[in-house]
Amino acid sequence: MAETPFVQAPRFYIRLTPPTATRVLLAINVIVFVAMIVYGYLVYGTFFGSQDMRVLVVFGAKVNEAIAQGQTWRLFTAMFLHIGAIHLLFNLYALNALGPLVEGYFGHLRFLAIYLLGGLFGSLASYAFS
Repeated sequence: MAETPFVQAPRFYIRLTPPTATRVLLAINVIVFVAMIVYGYLVYGTFFGSQDMRVLVVFGAKVNEAIAQGQTWRLFTAMFLHIGAIHLLFNLYALNALGPLVEGYFGHLRFLAIYLLGGLFGSLASYAFS
């Protein structure tokens, strides 16, 4: 009986590169959150700066009226704001769980482009439908 040659199935893999962009985005999100807490305490005397609308507006929340008046930068900055610790923690978890995989597959710059464009288009959709 003839032997069947061993055929190796094609493998799918994701390159294991250091998730540099993911780590930078994680740090930016945490730094902005802490800055909102500190600003809220120093300016308004509240420990809940990330939930205070005055602080959110100062830090670039998506306010449709302000965007309509030309503050289009709010479409970009809103992706780094989190209303409360639970919101921040869930987003950090998702970014930490999926970011290294996506970054490893597409590379650092493409991952950053995906993240930033995704946030921008999410803000645009929110602006358009609210």
